[in-house]
Amino acid sequence: MSSATSHLVVLGILNIPAYLLVGKLFFDDWADLLTCIRFWLTPDIISMFRGEWGADFWATMRLGIFAFLCGAIVFGEYHFLFQKADEARAALVQPAASH
Repeated sequence: MSSATSHLVVLGILNIPAYLLVGKLFFDDWADLLTCIRFWLTPDIISMFRGEWGADFWATMRLGIFAFLCGAIVFGEYHFLFQKADEARAALVQPAASH
């Protein structure tokens, strides 16, 4: 496993409290989350025939936005901690030449 992959895995695990906090914004309770997952796994045509297409669309959209935000948290932290920090260290070690 590469260094970048291990950093992402560690950040993914350490951010579980952040996922729970973001989840509270999107879902009323665990049952609501499970309902969203059920709609996500159900084909749209079946939801349409059941008359649940609107609920399916909304639940799938909430779950997608939730997953996107959780991923954005991890990749944002990775970018800030491991890429920007390397640039800052390099700037401190080798200051820019003055004119």
